[in-house]
Amino acid sequence: MTTCYEKGTFEIVDLPDRVVELPSMFQYKLKTGPNCETVKCKARLCARGDLQFDSEYGETFAPTSRFSMIQLIVAIAVQAGLT
Repeated sequence: MTTCYEKGTFEIVDLPDRVVELPSMFQYKLKTGPNCETVKCKARLCARGDLQFDSEYGETFAPTSRFSMIQLIVAIAVQAGLT
């Protein structure tokens, strides 16, 4: 944790008014090689997103699209001469 802080991975800030801190935990995983030797140690911070309020969902929404929709948009652009 100290190394992450020193490298600037995150910064500690004060919470704004009326904001509740979400409980979180670190999950650790060891990557092993073919001879069962440790190759890499990985860690990630997981927050309890199910405890988030409805008003906060707009800040975490990440829209995605299907590849077929991207193909359709490109095909329409080519037919319209927009390339």
